Amino acid sequence: MAAAGIVIGLVSGLLVVVYRLGIEYGTDASRWIYARIRETPWLIAPWAVAAVAAALAIAWMVGKEPMAGGSGIPQTNGVVICGLKMRWQTILPVRFVGGLLGALFGLSLGREGPSIQIGASAAQTVGHTLRARRTNLNGRRLTAERQTKHTAQRSRGGTGRPKWPPPHPPAA
Repeated sequence: MAAAGIVIGLVSGLLVVVYRLGIEYGTDASRWIYARIRETPWLIAPWAVAAVAAALAIAWMVGKEPMAGGSGIPQTNGVVICGLKMRWQTILPVRFVGGLLGALFGLSLGREGPSIQIGASAAQTVGHTLRARRTNLNGRRLTAERQTKHTAQRSRGGTGRPKWPPPHPPAA
């Protein structure tokens, strides 16, 4: 259990650091591009077309994954406190791509909310991956006790049921 927590912390931290660095680089790139546009005004036309395309792409992604819109903190609270379901498979790419596109075009982005949601999605990803390894052949989730029993059964090559007494008492 502690190892899972360490893995979750490392994966979440790595993804958040990469996201925040991407936002910083995107913001620096937008400042550089706006300085070039100020020097050569004809660049505003292709930049405007690219900005509209990026806005449409972000709107399409958020339409496909509404939980990725907004701050990210209320969504994560809803998952933790109220039991809402968060589709981590789509939230991670939408948050990354949407955040980086927004930063590239100079949009003001909050960093804390999306970072929290990215970390929570990464935790769900790792948890899902670890949980998938703890299932038996029937797809049934194994608790620690059942996992130990299941491993012992597989190593013996049997069902794990004792041969005596028989499963059903003999008819009288």
